[in-house]
Amino acid sequence: MTKAFKSFFIVWVLCIGAFNIISFIVPNFMNNERANQAVGFVSINIAFIIMLICAYIVFKENDLKKIFLNLSLLSICNIGLLVMLIFGIWSMIDSRMPRWVSLSISILIIIIMIINLVLTKSGATYIESVDKHYEEKISFINEAKKLSKELLTYAKDDNEKDIINSLIEEITYGKNSNSNTVELDKEIKNELVNLKNNKNIDERKMQDIVAKVRKRNI
Repeated sequence: MTKAFKSFFIVWVLCIGAFNIISFIVPNFMNNERANQAVGFVSINIAFIIMLICAYIVFKENDLKKIFLNLSLLSICNIGLLVMLIFGIWSMIDSRMPRWVSLSISILIIIIMIINLVLTKSGATYIESVDKHYEEKISFINEAKKLSKELLTYAKDDNEKDIINSLIEEITYGKNSNSNTVELDKEIKNELVNLKNNKNIDERKMQDIVAKVRKRNI
């Protein structure tokens, strides 16, 4: 467990413990047979458990970016728990409320809470995948530019330098709208690494790499 989750867990235990103790101590909560004690009591505890699960999802990794993307889960849990507390306690002490009404509304609150959590988590996962995708593209551009500039030191004449500069320009300013270029990026990078290791500029090979980068940028 991370330190953040441990801290949250301590506060969570204190809160759910306080609620359960008060529920058994206050006579109106548990001694009135006509009240919907069981429905409200169980529903509030379920909301607490859902919050704990979401907190684990948010704080399970020491990654600030992932924590930021998933932090909205806790906001939804806070709202859901607050609504559940208000209605749950009301249903526990109000003997006039029919049991089926209390049960139906409690289930509805929990379902709405879960649906919002699932949708929010799906959105966070999608944003994370898009962010990772663009990080990979930026990483490829930086590495390919670095390798290409290193190849300039092995250029024997102006023609070879022109080809390498053309490659650098295509890598730097090319508009890559193709979303699936992972394999092509690896292929280009490996070919640049091989040329660098051989310390030899193969013009035909360089022209082929330039063509691949242009294909990537389509």
